[in-house]
Amino acid sequence: MPNLPQTFDLPRDIPSWENLARVWMRHWTFLTQVVNSLLKNDTYANRSATPFFDETQFYATDTGVSYIGQSGTWQVLMGWTGTVTSTATTPYTLAVTDGTVLVDATAGNKVVNVSQGAAYTGRIWCVKKVDSSGNTVTITPASGTIDGTATKVLSVQYQSRIFISDGTNYHILGQV
Repeated sequence: MPNLPQTFDLPRDIPSWENLARVWMRHWTFLTQVVNSLLKNDTYANRSATPFFDETQFYATDTGVSYIGQSGTWQVLMGWTGTVTSTATTPYTLAVTDGTVLVDATAGNKVVNVSQGAAYTGRIWCVKKVDSSGNTVTITPASGTIDGTATKVLSVQYQSRIFISDGTNYHILGQV
């Protein structure tokens, strides 16, 4: 970690704008080093138990969840990230890179498996059925429940479920 300045040492007598620009650039360099040292990308497993500083941001590349240090603990900063994925594959297992999965069940019933919740605490996903067939899309967690049940079934076109992991179970945040 770089040695950080304790004070802003702007000279009292500035002979030219060029000197002011140099001083400003030096402080900008220090600020950039501080921000780069605080913003970390790593895996959830490598995350330290407690944040180094409050306001330190940590993005877990394996779970897709951003955390921020608050009062010596990690708090979920943002859990809904990822891409929009379209699939007709069954079973489809939600990936950490997924944010929203659009499922086409035209060819038959589909299953969407949700990864185990402990590593994905605070992660938000959306699963949506996009076809008009009578086939279903079943959301099944690897462990735990979704709002107290083993599965959630989408049976109507454009029906969706938005859910979050609490580390053990999943909770529906919204549905259409």
